[in-house]
Amino acid sequence: MIDFKRLLKERDISILTLSKILNISYASLYDIVNQNVKIEDCKFLTIQKIAAFFRIDLNHIYLQEESFQNFRNNLHHEIIHDELLLYKNVIHNNSIEKYLLHSEVEKAVYLMALIEYIEHKYKMKMSKITKQYKKYALKNPLIIQSDIFNNDKYIPEFKDRNIMEGDLYDAI
Repeated sequence: MIDFKRLLKERDISILTLSKILNISYASLYDIVNQNVKIEDCKFLTIQKIAAFFRIDLNHIYLQEESFQNFRNNLHHEIIHDELLLYKNVIHNNSIEKYLLHSEVEKAVYLMALIEYIEHKYKMKMSKITKQYKKYALKNPLIIQSDIFNNDKYIPEFKDRNIMEGDLYDAI
């Protein structure tokens, strides 16, 4: 868990001042700083504002807190917003390696499939990441969208890694 109290103290800023700067309610920010609420239960935009202010990678904030479903949903929001920026950030921030180091294999493999999907969609040259992790796949299927009668609807880059994903643009 990120120690937001320490970060505020290091920057000599109060919760009230930060809430005004970021246009986040004092009560919400107070609960986040004092760990009265789980990060994964907070609005994505709220956490995004805090992360930007402190210059913290969103993946680092969510890494140990986030369920797979929240991880996926947050990625899908980023895909809808700007999938090429997401691609760049995943590679630049070594996100796949970070998840692997924290034994978050499902998340790492999902990112591997996503990177490969974006490369194919935009006819990009295969990245070092895609080459490095080309053989990675989950041992057991991860069924995100179950449609046993229509196996063709799964995205090939995900299906190849044993992830049954059919829609990257379904963020809630």
